[in-house]
Amino acid sequence: MGSSPLVPVAELAGALRAVAASQDLVAFVEDDSEHSVSQIGNLIAILEGEQVDGVAVGLPATDSLKRVRNGMVVESVDRTAVLAVGMPQVVRRDHLVQMLDAGSDREHIDPVADLAGLGVRVSLVETV
Repeated sequence: MGSSPLVPVAELAGALRAVAASQDLVAFVEDDSEHSVSQIGNLIAILEGEQVDGVAVGLPATDSLKRVRNGMVVESVDRTAVLAVGMPQVVRRDHLVQMLDAGSDREHIDPVADLAGLGVRVSLVETV
């Protein structure tokens, strides 16, 4: 299971300034391969069909997951109820602007996690 996709705040802010405000959706990708481009189209369809504000690929958790308290394992986490956030991701532009306007002293953000933390409806899908 890879690490969560983090986006540098400065790059995101700059990219949003460069995109016309009339563009409703913003996509995050790892590469511009044909596969990623087709996944984006599928994610947009899911976003609009489910009436959510963000959607991303969810990767099944393959690592052993443990809940820890004071450095000690207290329970195992059921992997069937956990997805790792992957790429690509598609989110509504106005929510990204809201997230950046909320301010943060962090250098990187995780768009899906941070938007969900603001109460924005975000969906993870295992296959697209």
